[in-house]
Amino acid sequence: MADKISPKPMPAFYRNFLDQFHRERHTSKFYTTQSFKRLWNSFLDYVKTQEFQDDVQKIRNDLGIPKNGFQIEGDTWSHYPENWRYGSEERTKFSKQIKELCEKLDLIPLRDWRWIIETYALYNQAFLCIDPNSHNLCYVTDLATHKDSLGNELTTDLTKMYPIALLISPHASKRDILDYIEKLYSTEIEPAQEKHKGGSRWIKPVRKKRQRQRNDFIYDNKNLPLAKIADIVQEKFGGDLMDEGAVSKIISLESKKRS
Repeated sequence: MADKISPKPMPAFYRNFLDQFHRERHTSKFYTTQSFKRLWNSFLDYVKTQEFQDDVQKIRNDLGIPKNGFQIEGDTWSHYPENWRYGSEERTKFSKQIKELCEKLDLIPLRDWRWIIETYALYNQAFLCIDPNSHNLCYVTDLATHKDSLGNELTTDLTKMYPIALLISPHASKRDILDYIEKLYSTEIEPAQEKHKGGSRWIKPVRKKRQRQRNDFIYDNKNLPLAKIADIVQEKFGGDLMDEGAVSKIISLESKKRS
């Protein structure tokens, strides 16, 4: 994890500041979502492709980085290796190439992804930096202020990765929002998503097989309370949140299939 990566031991006051920040922002919750798991696992799979490896190798060749990256020795190390001989010109070129690679993948370069891909180019390892930002397939912004939940400006690279907005009234409840998405996803949201799928085709689609496994699980446990089934399904399979009505509908459909 990125918070342990530092060229020198982190000062106690700064460590306390970060700990407080992550507690208050509940950052761990960002990494429990199904969309985070899908995006991060897709990225790790894409890293193994010849296309990505060729892109990274070109950067390494241009900037005198070893073919397999620098070796990490010990528990503390710097983002830029101490034995990498580079000046301001090389560093500028490195940042530009990484930014272009991020843009090719429709990833936000100036937040977290540039750091991740830079680290991979340098050390041949993909490290996840801990921040509540764009390591997800959803992103919360305030259109009235044009800022996100951390106060960052709503930039063009952000809207490129997240081009579709669901405008939510401050009076809408959690149930209102989930009900809207459940009933209107296929008619309102999905068609808009299809228009914008481009460079992010490397992100793996949701598996139909997993949906069948989920439905089988729900049917096999149909004698449990509906709310209990919904909780277990969310923990076991992730994906869209389900309410008791959705669970009841799946049980009904599966019962008809098997009758």
